[in-house]
Amino acid sequence: MNKLPLKEEVIQLRKEGRLHCVVQCRADQDTDYLNRYWSQVTQIPLSRFYKPRIDPRTFNRSTKKKDYYGVCRIEYFCSKVVTELKQIIEVIKKTILRDGPVV
Repeated sequence: MNKLPLKEEVIQLRKEGRLHCVVQCRADQDTDYLNRYWSQVTQIPLSRFYKPRIDPRTFNRSTKKKDYYGVCRIEYFCSKVVTELKQIIEVIKKTILRDGPVV
């Protein structure tokens, strides 16, 4: 198993505890194994993993690719970024209300 080559900025975010993970997988997969797998690959501790999301379309269907490890969604939490995004959304809304939608 290979670990991801992480840039210094990502390593710092990981140390700050702002990175969290959610494994998205199929119904017939071992979610504990997948969490451990992705924890090793991403070097993010298991304590920062949320409950896996199982695709409801996969119930009663077997996984054809035995080497499929699902998808690891990495989330980053920062209130400053959220505030900036909200400000951008407000500017866009005001522009659309004033000038109409761009076609």
